Parts: sequence; structure tokens; C-alpha cells
Amino acid sequence: MKLESKKILILAGSHFQIPVIKYAKDQGHFVITCDNKPSNPGHKFADKYYNISTTYLDEILTVSKKEKIDGILAYGSDIAAPAAAYVSEKMGLPGNSFEAVTKLTDKGLFRKFLLDNNFNVPEFKVFSNLKDTEAYYNSINYPVFVKPVDSSGSKGVTRVDSQSMINNAYHDALKFSRKNEIILEKEIKVKGPHIHGEGFYYNGELKFLLLGDQYFSKVNKCAPLSTTLPGMFHREIMAEIRSNIISLLSKIKFITGGLNIEVIINPKNKIYFLEIGPRNGGNLMPELAELASGFNLAAANVNAALDYQIDFKYSIKTSTFYAQLILHSNKKGIFIKPDIPERFKSNEVTSLIYYSKGDIVEKYLGSQNVIGIILYKFSDIDNYKEFLDYILHNNLVKLQN
Repeated sequence: MKLESKKILILAGSHFQIPVIKYAKDQGHFVITCDNKPSNPGHKFADKYYNISTTYLDEILTVSKKEKIDGILAYGSDIAAPAAAYVSEKMGLPGNSFEAVTKLTDKGLFRKFLLDNNFNVPEFKVFSNLKDTEAYYNSINYPVFVKPVDSSGSKGVTRVDSQSMINNAYHDALKFSRKNEIILEKEIKVKGPHIHGEGFYYNGELKFLLLGDQYFSKVNKCAPLSTTLPGMFHREIMAEIRSNIISLLSKIKFITGGLNIEVIINPKNKIYFLEIGPRNGGNLMPELAELASGFNLAAANVNAALDYQIDFKYSIKTSTFYAQLILHSNKKGIFIKPDIPERFKSNEVTSLIYYSKGDIVEKYLGSQNVIGIILYKFSDIDNYKEFLDYILHNNLVKLQN
């Protein structure tokens, strides 16, 4: 049954926002989209579009008041999440506080929150100039990660293990920071793959959580290759991770909304939260989670933003395996096609390819260089393991010679 029509502002209109735009339209709602990229494909499904950056808080608030929106949603984008919280707080709409969302989307603030609240956190420091960054690194003697404090998708992230790398790493990170700040984090020894997945928090309760094993590219060790569901490597610690997530969200005063979560475990089984993004989406992760559980995260996000009831009936499948593959290139070249063996074609569920034959693609440095996403389903564990072994050790796209 369709609900009473309301007006919703969805921040951004990329491929990743299309599911929430289409769901809201299917429910009869008036959909407004907003970003500074008029060519984004999601805008054609909306009723109205504003050409305003999703980082311009007051401009988006002005539009929201003008349009008398009933709800606002950031989906698939950490960058847009503060604006959604800012507007919802100013207008008394469903959502989270600007303070809570800012703490979750700013790496420096998030690390400080973890430290102040007795969660495990790597040694870290935030900088806004190269001289202090270099001096600090020269005073320590271990590998670090250099990151922009307010970006996502592995953009501008570098692992540094020598003084000669600091200058380039600093400037690479700064290019992606709107605050002109970077963070240095001590490298944590990791046990097994990273843990990554989606969650949904509703009125103070963690109603949905599905975490899997995350693997990284051999081209760029800081950029993801694949997340597979359900997680197999860290099953014994999942209950503790869940408990820690609930505690963290309670202390940060998060109320309702989607979550994109990344965790690492060290050899002593200590839990480290790398990210708890206050949104679902990105790289078809909500679609992967729905395949593995039946829970529609796009619907949950729209209904939460408009204060409608959410259907939390789902069943996580434990005997079938699902994999997301982030297509990328090991070098700059002319794209021909994905280069995945034909024997895995029958396992393919859906694909989203951004490039056409003859387009120039870049070496994989971060999400800005992703060529496409493919989702897979495996009923046989041996077939799934064969696929995983292939993508971990081979190039994924065919380039022109």
C-alpha cells in the first residue's frame, strides 16, 4: 500500500542514490535532488533538481525551507551526511544531530571520540601544515596511514613507511580535504580480512547488521576490492562487535539511520573501528546486503526520513555466498571490457559499468578511479572460494595493447 505523499530532498543524484530516488517516487512522494553535478543520472528520475553542492549547508537549508520538505536524506555519501543532519536539526525533521553526524564523518573528531570514550583507537594526530606533519613523523618510527580528515572512498589515503614519502602523501591527502586537514594514524597489525558491511539503527536500536569480509586491491593496498557476505573469518567476534557498535552509537547520541561500517581486528582480538559512516550506500553495498538478507535498505532510509513505519522482516542467508567486486585497472589505459572468466558469468547478479569500450581509465588510487561494480551469488562454497582466489591475484579489466 502506498503511503500519503510527502516531499523529500535527496542529497546527490549519482548511481548510488537512484534506488532511494526510485523507491520514493514509487511510493508517490515528490522527490527533489541536489548536488553540483547536473549530469548525474539520478536527477532524471526526480521531480525537481537544484544545482548546489551537498557541502553548502546554509544554501541547502534555504532550499529545504523554500520547498517545505518533509524529510531529507543522505544516502551513499558521507560528504552529504552533515548537510542532511544540519537541515533536519534546524527544521525539526526526522534525523540525527549535526554534532553526532559530524563526529562520525570527520576522522579527527571520530578518533578523538573513540579515545575519550575508551574504545580502541590507533595512535593519531591531525595536522594542517606540512612542516608539523614532517616533524611529527620524524619523531616516530613506524608505518602510518595519511588520510584527509573529511573524505571517503579511500581518496587521498597513503601508507607511509619512510620519511621520503611524507611530502607526497600529505599533499595527496590535502587535495581531498575540504577542511584542509590531514590525519596520521599508526598502522595496526590486522588479523584476517577487514570487516565491512551495512547496518540500520532505528530509534536507538540496532535493527539490522550484516557484516562481511573485506579484501583490498593488489594495485592499491588502501583501496577496496571486494566485500563478501556473510562474513566467514571473524564469526567468533561478531557478537562483541555488535555490542560495541550499540555502545558507540548510544554514546555519540545517534538516533536513526543507515550505517556503513568498517572494522579491523588485531592479533589479540581487539576491535578497532575504522569507520562508522552515518549512511548506507556506495558501491552497491545495500544491494549486496539485500541479496543476502531480503532487507530493503533503500526503503528503510526513505521511510525513516519521512517518519513512516519500516518493515524489519528479513532473514540472513548463511548457506549462500554473495560477493561485491569493484572493477579497477592496475594502470592507465584504454578500456575494452571487464576481464572475468566466463565460468563465473552464471554467478553474476547485477553489474554497473561506468566506462565504455575505448574510454581512458586511470590506475586505481581510490573511488574516483572505479570502473564499475559487479555483484555475484554462489551456492557452492568451493565455487565461491575459486572466485575469491581469482580476483585476489589477477587483473580485472582488459585494456587495449
